[in-house]
Amino acid sequence: MESVSKESYLPSFHQFPLCASLSEFESASSKETQSSALKNISPHPYDILQAPNSRALISALKTLQNKICRLESEKTHARDRLTNLSRAAGEHKKVLESEKRSAEWAAQEATSQKNDVAMQLNNAEQRCSLLEKQLDYMRKMMENADIQNNPIHQIPAQKEQKDMLEMQSKLQKLEVLENECLRLKATHKSSENKIQFLEEKLSVEEQERKALQDKAAQVQTSLEVNRILLSSASSQNSTQRKVKKKKQSKQKNAISKEPSSKEPLSKEPPSKCFFPKAGELPFVAGKSTTSSHSLSANVQNMLHMMKHQSPRVSQKDPKTVEHKPSILPGGSRSIPTRLMSSSTGDTLSDILLALQDELGQMSFEHQELLKHIDETKNTDMREDLERELDYLVKQMEIKSDQIIKLKRHQLNVAKLKKTAKKQPRPPSTTKPAEDEQNIGATDPCTPRNKGNLANGTGTPNSKASLELLKSVRKIQMTLKKDDIMWEK
Repeated sequence: MESVSKESYLPSFHQFPLCASLSEFESASSKETQSSALKNISPHPYDILQAPNSRALISALKTLQNKICRLESEKTHARDRLTNLSRAAGEHKKVLESEKRSAEWAAQEATSQKNDVAMQLNNAEQRCSLLEKQLDYMRKMMENADIQNNPIHQIPAQKEQKDMLEMQSKLQKLEVLENECLRLKATHKSSENKIQFLEEKLSVEEQERKALQDKAAQVQTSLEVNRILLSSASSQNSTQRKVKKKKQSKQKNAISKEPSSKEPLSKEPPSKCFFPKAGELPFVAGKSTTSSHSLSANVQNMLHMMKHQSPRVSQKDPKTVEHKPSILPGGSRSIPTRLMSSSTGDTLSDILLALQDELGQMSFEHQELLKHIDETKNTDMREDLERELDYLVKQMEIKSDQIIKLKRHQLNVAKLKKTAKKQPRPPSTTKPAEDEQNIGATDPCTPRNKGNLANGTGTPNSKASLELLKSVRKIQMTLKKDDIMWEK
């Protein structure tokens, strides 16, 4: 029983609350007084020592008494703290109120001082204005007194002095105006000289452009001649194959009809051949078969070679057999590439040199314009020169792009020439007629091959000529655009 009572009473007494309110303390104290009064009044006194758990009860009562004493002391301490805090709060409020009052008083003093200063400033300004008026009045009075005191002969002298001063000022202004006129005349002369110089340069550039256009036209004519040669070669191949087939059929018929006849055919039927008319060609100075004066693009030389390479002329002159185009394995005749390569190379190099000359002239003009811009002081002239410089820079960029394109095209043409040289040469035309008949029988002239020959895609030289024609046309278009821009 004692152990049970200890476990039940002691933990509750040892674990008391850390903090409690005053109302709880007051209620607890009132309850304890009431319970103590009731115990004193109880008619049946109870002896604790006689109880079975007397020791535990006594120890519990002692702990309760100690706790009650401790709580009462804490209660008094808390009350003292509350009173101290209330006093401190009151003092703090008083201090704050005094500070607010002092701040308000200082603000009022500052506003009153500002108002006083403003009033003083207004009064000072009014006094200053009055003093200025008085000074002006006094000056006028002094001037009138001087005029009255001075004699009459001094007045014209003063007028003469004033007139002299005015004349000197006017003369100075006239000198300044004369200097400006001279400077403007000098600038006008320099601008006229510059305009004449620029007009001369424009005329020179127009002539050079015309020359370039002429060269481009010559290149185009040479390319058209090459195209006509290709078409004529393809038509000649087709007509020769037709003639060979007719010959073979006639020979077979003759052998079947006359097997005993040993006389060979003495004459061959005339071969049909395509002869281009001289009037249909793009550029022909003379319609004779002989070569005339030489040009930069060698156009008439090409026409002369084309006219002399016809089979009708080769029958008359056996020496011209060497100049016949050799038959390729595919049935197409090879065109002399030396003339094409030389003409295209010469024209490209001439165009490139002309473009480089133009670029050099433009760079020289660029340097001169920069010098003029540095020398000129007039803003309008400088703006005009800067505009000319911007336009010149754009033209130089266009020329440099054209030069780069031409150089690339030259490299492509050189590569194509190398590839054409590396290709195996076709067999010679001095083979017997049986081989020619076999070639004609094995490789018939199909319409697809004819189309390829007509279009000029049979050889790499034809591709190069087509590419060159495209590039030349582009250059012509750019030159025409440049002419329009210069005219504007």
